Amino acid sequence: MNPHPTEPFTANSQADTPSPAQDAQPRHLLLIEDDAEFRKLVGAHLRRAGFVVTECASGYAFVSGLNTFTNSPRPVDLIISDVRVPGLTGLEIVEGLRALQIDVPVIFMTAYGDASTHQQAQALKAIGTFDKPFDIEDLVTAVQMLLCPAAGPPRSARP
Repeated sequence: MNPHPTEPFTANSQADTPSPAQDAQPRHLLLIEDDAEFRKLVGAHLRRAGFVVTECASGYAFVSGLNTFTNSPRPVDLIISDVRVPGLTGLEIVEGLRALQIDVPVIFMTAYGDASTHQQAQALKAIGTFDKPFDIEDLVTAVQMLLCPAAGPPRSARP
């Protein structure tokens, strides 16, 4: 149930991330998950932790909003994606972004956490891969560590 980092949280992965004091706006997350109930649950926990969350139910929904996501005055700070979603998979989405030289950090979630999936995620420079089922608080903590490293101890998403 613990996350399987494909790349450890390091100073380098956090160096370009302004602290909350430097950036008063909440961080913008893009959540791609086809299971509506799980997507709503994860989104609610992330929102309670202070993040702005845009939800997509499929790879198709992501592609249709790609121009909005990449050209927004409030760009996406992190993508959290299920590996297997309708349309394009999470891996294909990130492959496409990397080909366009869009280097937004990514965390994957998967119910199919075999070694091959983890290797593919690592090759795409994913920050981590969470094998389902996992504790959503672990995901929230990982996001906080990545995007708000100077904020001190992680805030807990309260019910």
